[in-house]
Amino acid sequence: MSTRGKGWHHVNSQPDETGEKLPTESGQDNRRFLWWWEIALTVLSIASMVTAIVLLAVSDGKPLGDWTSPISLNTIISVLGAISKASFAFAVGSCIAQQKWNWFYRKSDQLITFDRFEEASRGPWGSMRLLRHIHVRHWTTLGPLIIILLLGFEPFLQAVITHVGRNDDRATMSADIGQSLDLDIGILSIDSHWSTMTVDSDPSGDPSDMTVEVPDWVITPDIGIGAAFFTGMYLASQGQRRDVRFTCGTGNCTWPLATSLAICSTCQDISSHLKRKDSYGTPSYSLEEIIVNSTSTSSNTTKPLTLSNPTGVPDSSASFFSSYVTSSNRQTISFRENPKTLIMAKEFIMAGESYAKNESAWEDVTATASECALYFCTRVYQSKVEQNVLTENVLGEWSERVNRSFEPVDVYASIRDYPEERMKKIAEMDAELNNSFPVGNQDFSRTDLQLAIPDDEAARLDLPKGTPLTFNVSQATTAGIVNFFNDKTNIEALDRYWSRPDGYASETVASNRIATASSVNDTLDNLSRVFSTWMRDIALHDTPHTGAAQQWTIYIKITWGYLVFPLFTMLVGLTFCVLSIWQTSSLGLSAWKGSSLASLAHGLDTDGHIAIRDCETVDRLEEKARTIAVKLGDNDGRLELCHTMMPLNNHAP
Repeated sequence: MSTRGKGWHHVNSQPDETGEKLPTESGQDNRRFLWWWEIALTVLSIASMVTAIVLLAVSDGKPLGDWTSPISLNTIISVLGAISKASFAFAVGSCIAQQKWNWFYRKSDQLITFDRFEEASRGPWGSMRLLRHIHVRHWTTLGPLIIILLLGFEPFLQAVITHVGRNDDRATMSADIGQSLDLDIGILSIDSHWSTMTVDSDPSGDPSDMTVEVPDWVITPDIGIGAAFFTGMYLASQGQRRDVRFTCGTGNCTWPLATSLAICSTCQDISSHLKRKDSYGTPSYSLEEIIVNSTSTSSNTTKPLTLSNPTGVPDSSASFFSSYVTSSNRQTISFRENPKTLIMAKEFIMAGESYAKNESAWEDVTATASECALYFCTRVYQSKVEQNVLTENVLGEWSERVNRSFEPVDVYASIRDYPEERMKKIAEMDAELNNSFPVGNQDFSRTDLQLAIPDDEAARLDLPKGTPLTFNVSQATTAGIVNFFNDKTNIEALDRYWSRPDGYASETVASNRIATASSVNDTLDNLSRVFSTWMRDIALHDTPHTGAAQQWTIYIKITWGYLVFPLFTMLVGLTFCVLSIWQTSSLGLSAWKGSSLASLAHGLDTDGHIAIRDCETVDRLEEKARTIAVKLGDNDGRLELCHTMMPLNNHAP
């Protein structure tokens, strides 16, 4: 027991001789166990966090559009996080406040330490001051540490929710693009006249007896052929291209690899076949391998393709190129064997751009020659639409003609006497023409032209099962397209397109262009593109290639790693609270926590009050509190912070 008076006191915080706790108000409070608020708020904090986690787990990976609540998920998680943090901070703050009583009940320390504990129970700044002040490795420091860590509680909880977007298939939306599988357009009807067709198999020009009676046909090409032809030339002049039609309900669509009929183009440099001849200093160039075959006469003629000009720079009569067109493989240089689906081959001898622009004299020019072809082919397309913009890649193209397709058939046996030997003769004549497509209105009746994608190529591209690999072109369509491209009027229009610049030519299509290898190649490539697009467009309604319409969907994505920090903070804080409650109970102290009334009732003893009562400012009070050592103990039957003669700890300010 201590006695009142001046000087240092001895305090007793131990049980009496009987082993019972002192009959103080503290013991009565302890029996009432005043921790219900802290326990209830801790349970509320944990419940709020569990609710948030469950809500996050249910929402993870779900479309944001499926969230139908008027309150957003982020708002609900923010509210739950705020409830959890506030409740937990209150419980931890109460336990820190209680620690000042437990701390001084266990040992003597500076009076300023009591103030630091009180400040720490109020927030992060006070907690940092307490940690700096006591700097001990004791579990008591967990409390202020948790108060500081709670600053990041809500930001980390909010960071858990992110959003990602991806294109999802929408079965209710259409996604179709054209693919031409069976092309049958135009009209082919038999005329009342029959003619005798003669074919010479001997390149030397000697006649043979390959003659057969064939019907005259009335060929009516589809109007779309002409539209595609001139559209292709116009787009080539403008440096533009035309995309295939499609339907895409969402503006974002993808399709499996699609196969389709097409028209392809290719160009070869045949300048090495040019023969130059100089006559009186004036050069001329010719391609002497070109064989012109006529089906209307009994003899063949050889006509070299020639380009010649007067010496000097060009005048109004100058020729900048000469060309020849054919549909027969036999009459080409580069395409004698392939492609076997030749629509048109066109040979050019070109003077070049420098001569056309008056930059070079004819005698100084080295002419070049090219041979270009348009032919039926098959293609594999990889198509997709993003933001209503179509992107297509051609993964492969082939001109594989199915054997025994486009063969002559004896459909007119009842009209004309076609004995078996005559049909054999027809087959021989067809083979002699290298199975080329005939030009003109005389031909046999034929089966459909069939093209195929090779099986090994289909396997290489891993085409989906059931993808069409065989394609048909009717005789009427073949005759219409081939005759259109070989029609003299259309060829002259195409030639005028490459005529000459600067207004030299009076007739042009779209705009003038020099007949150079690059311009010819670009034009024919554009023609083939437009024709292929047209073939697919007219098939969009009947044989659409169906894909998947996709819609950009925002999904809720939960980044669970960010929950580690809040959960760790709660776990450490819960540990601190349990230890604080257990320690308070084991010491037999009342749970005074941060009660100001308790501080007034059980604060400094008389000597302590005397020591600091003359300090008017907080700074003076703190300075004086660092020089006073106190300990919570019994003073005349009640607990007080009493002066002790124990040495002061060396704390930080």
